[in-house]
Amino acid sequence: MENIEKGRWVQIEWTLLKPEERAEHLPPETRKVPLRMRAKGLLEEKSSLGETASIVTVNGRRLTGTLVAENPPYTHSFGAQIPEFIGLGTFLRSLWGEEE
Repeated sequence: MENIEKGRWVQIEWTLLKPEERAEHLPPETRKVPLRMRAKGLLEEKSSLGETASIVTVNGRRLTGTLVAENPPYTHSFGAQIPEFIGLGTFLRSLWGEEE
């Protein structure tokens, strides 16, 4: 397995709560799976995917977990473009320009 060099941007994960430790009021489908935590940061020592590794986050926290990704992408978005918003900025700037 390929080693990932110290100082690379990586993602780790670990289990916070096992299914039997989860709150009773949760829906059954939620309660039957572990609560997992993921974090991104700079790798403290050379490691390989699947191994235990430590990172330092951008806020300086040191965390340890299973190394799951090197240079992980951001997968969130603000969703699809809203057609009514296309050109809105230009329109508003033109209104503000007329008031000056």
